[in-house]
Amino acid sequence: MISVFSMFPLLLKDGLLIPYVASMGLYPILFSLQNTETDVLSSKTRQATLISTLLRVSMTGCAILSIAAVTIKPPPHLPDLWAVLISTYSCVHFLCFTLYFNYCQFTTDHYQPNTDIKISKKYN
Repeated sequence: MISVFSMFPLLLKDGLLIPYVASMGLYPILFSLQNTETDVLSSKTRQATLISTLLRVSMTGCAILSIAAVTIKPPPHLPDLWAVLISTYSCVHFLCFTLYFNYCQFTTDHYQPNTDIKISKKYN
């Protein structure tokens, strides 16, 4: 969702507002339709609640910036105000994703192969 949102200034410039709105509107619908029994967001843990809240805040920020970019004209001395704000918002998200997933990668248990599996030799 953030990847499409980060392209919003270019899509708006190319006159692709309706496809942008359709794709951004489709994301929450598909997200809510997926099987949530095993989903992290369906559990009641503190981490799942935090992730769910951050997701909703992120989506709300995207919606507010998108609506503002279409409806509010920037001041004459800052013609690229909305493009810069959207790019900055997206960049912060991408940096947070990078840091979070690097943290996850380096703090997980190391992979231990199953040594119980016997490999037979087919060529004797």
